[in-house]
Amino acid sequence: MSTKSTKKPLLVAIILLLTLLIMVAGIIIYQLVSKDKQQLQEEETGLFETLEQDTNVIVAEGGKSLSDSLADLQKEVDEGHVSLSMDVNMSVEENSSIGQTYLENPIANRYDMFVTIFLDETQNIIGKTGIIPRGNAIEIIELDAKLEKGSHPATITYNLINEKKQVVEQASVGIEIIVK
Repeated sequence: MSTKSTKKPLLVAIILLLTLLIMVAGIIIYQLVSKDKQQLQEEETGLFETLEQDTNVIVAEGGKSLSDSLADLQKEVDEGHVSLSMDVNMSVEENSSIGQTYLENPIANRYDMFVTIFLDETQNIIGKTGIIPRGNAIEIIELDAKLEKGSHPATITYNLINEKKQVVEQASVGIEIIVK
């Protein structure tokens, strides 16, 4: 009976030891597998952070790609863009109809232009330039009326014209005509 009683605790100890080894091995394997998954997810996330919309995607309207649609929009913006370079004050000597200011048609504009000047109080045109080609400026404008001494709010309208001398774009800016 003594062999049976010593064999039983030894068998239980071996079973417990094997169970413990299996559990430890399982924990180690689980840790290794979960680290690999986490590392893989972090790498994939890093890859996707720099993604942008593919420029070859077909846009619903007209079947154009995004890059073609953006190019068309940029062309529209460029055509409608008006650059202005001017002095916001015009100086006129008393009893004179000669206005001194600076009005430029920057080379960045697509068209030649002419300028009209409206007196804000009456909305009447009191001056108009001839054609100012792109890249040129004027410093003197002859007014159609002599104004009284003082300050007169006015509006300058830039009229951009095509080759047929048709107005294709307009931009208006408020100025002050100062009669000395």
